[in-house]
Amino acid sequence: MSFQAADLESLISRYVTLLGWTLAVEDDVHGPVRGERTVQATGAFDAVAVPGPAGRKTLARLRSADINAPAMDAGHAVALLVAPGTGARLTRLPTVLVFPGTSPVLIPPSPGVHWATPPWTPETRTPLPLPDAQLLHPALAAVVWSRRQAAS
Repeated sequence: MSFQAADLESLISRYVTLLGWTLAVEDDVHGPVRGERTVQATGAFDAVAVPGPAGRKTLARLRSADINAPAMDAGHAVALLVAPGTGARLTRLPTVLVFPGTSPVLIPPSPGVHWATPPWTPETRTPLPLPDAQLLHPALAAVVWSRRQAAS
């Protein structure tokens, strides 16, 4: 999805002023659509990445438990955002990659990335609190371990 410049500026403003994120915005000169921009955030969260199907199933489990974790879907992978410094608690789970707050993470509207759960409430535009990674552990563990057993 290609964003108009005004849409991009509005979204960047929301990331910076509403969420307090540090951003890097660059022209995507190697991507399939010339002129698109990649947006990366650092420092405000840890990102917990899992394969796409496992991530979407985990999101469904979290929602049924009334846990709202901001999450991005890139098709092949889903990244759940958790409180900074807590993601390492999930590194022992299979197929889970943790990117600490110091790692740049692609965020929407980067090509191929969209919000599965935005980091703000759509109605009030207030930031969603980032959960501690431990809160995601039961749902994530159930999904990744069941997928691993099914594959063996």
